[in-house]
Amino acid sequence: MAQKCNICLCEAADGIKHCIYCGAEIGAREPKTVDELKAYCEARNLPTEKMRFFIGEDYREPKAFGIYEDADGAFVVYKNKADGTRAVRYSGPDEAYAVREIFIKMQQEIGNQKQKSARTKSEIRSYVDRSAGNGNSSTAKKKKSSGKRYGDVIKAIVIAVTAAMFLFTGYTLIKNRNTPDSGYYYYSGDYYYNRGGSWYIFDDEEEIWSRSDRIDELTDNFRDYYAGYDFRDDYGIEDFRDSEFYQSYSGGYDGYDSGYDYDYDYDYDDDWDYDDWDSDYTDWDSDW
Repeated sequence: MAQKCNICLCEAADGIKHCIYCGAEIGAREPKTVDELKAYCEARNLPTEKMRFFIGEDYREPKAFGIYEDADGAFVVYKNKADGTRAVRYSGPDEAYAVREIFIKMQQEIGNQKQKSARTKSEIRSYVDRSAGNGNSSTAKKKKSSGKRYGDVIKAIVIAVTAAMFLFTGYTLIKNRNTPDSGYYYYSGDYYYNRGGSWYIFDDEEEIWSRSDRIDELTDNFRDYYAGYDFRDDYGIEDFRDSEFYQSYSGGYDGYDSGYDYDYDYDYDDDWDYDDWDSDYTDWDSDW
């Protein structure tokens, strides 16, 4: 019976321990080496350059994440900020640890892009729908004239400029806010979930979610530990949305743009169009 490698997605014969195509251990949920991470990205057609992730490369231009092995055999995980300065996340001999750091960051950025892209599209559609609804009065019944066409052009320009100002203001508020996003976090070897400003931790032994006390490091530097909004099987935990805390919660909002909780109706599957990737959504001024 054929198996499938979770890293490169190639089929593997039953009974073998390592994929003959990428070398990954059969059953592994995450890449452990730089080569496995490359295979993971290639199998999923991830446009890593557009995503600003440089795997196996000491890339020196601004606005970039990367991992590479230096001349001394150390694995270096880095972030080049917007001003070109470099923040080194890890430099050492543990390849698996280094790869996990960049892998988790990649998942965070993918989740961030999906949220921001979906929210932006939703806001545009909503604004256009409202604007169209407000214009369906008696003007539609009037005789067309050059004056009306001119007025329509002016109206369209005003709507476009207003929408642009609205989206820019919303994005600025989102980017500069200091409240944790709702979603999954990976901190000090454990997975956490933030919902409505409250923290929850997954207990590996009991295999359940429970409330967590405030952890200042996690709360104050939440962006450094954000794993993503949508659940992934390779987390190796229970989906928080199946927990009693999620099911019993009522009211409020669940969004990255507030401290409250609400459910997204957006599609977070693997068919998301990476052409929508916008590197300006990334906070390039932080250390990680």
